[in-house]
Amino acid sequence: MAASVEARVPFVHLPLARIANRLPRDVRAPGGVTKPLLKRIAEKFLDHDMLYRRKIGLWLPYNDWLADDKALGRYLDLLTEPNGKLRSYAKPRLLANIVDRFRAGERRGLPSMWMLVNVEMWLRSLAPAGAPELNVPTTPAPAIAPA
Repeated sequence: MAASVEARVPFVHLPLARIANRLPRDVRAPGGVTKPLLKRIAEKFLDHDMLYRRKIGLWLPYNDWLADDKALGRYLDLLTEPNGKLRSYAKPRLLANIVDRFRAGERRGLPSMWMLVNVEMWLRSLAPAGAPELNVPTTPAPAIAPA
């Protein structure tokens, strides 16, 4: 999920997937209803309101983590380094200004810093084989304590 890829491990069971894929589409998703068979089975064990509630997103305090220079905040430096990859697609002064404003505590009207760092890291991952190693922070971010 850290890379925006989601996998539900219990449902990545090949024999179960083969059975489910043999079911006709109108049984698997009749009229756009999602997961009707799973919900029908789960009704025996879980509360109806829980099964049919509206989906909610997972909120994570990215801005707080990026504001801490001893944690993920050190990754903001990647956006303004001379060898930064995103700088090739942006106006370097504007990018530096956005990082400075974020570090000064401004949040409104700025692009998602988390997304900018992710794009920078992705662009760096595209370096051709044999290319010189890039200056990526090596100290691991501190473990996140559960709330």
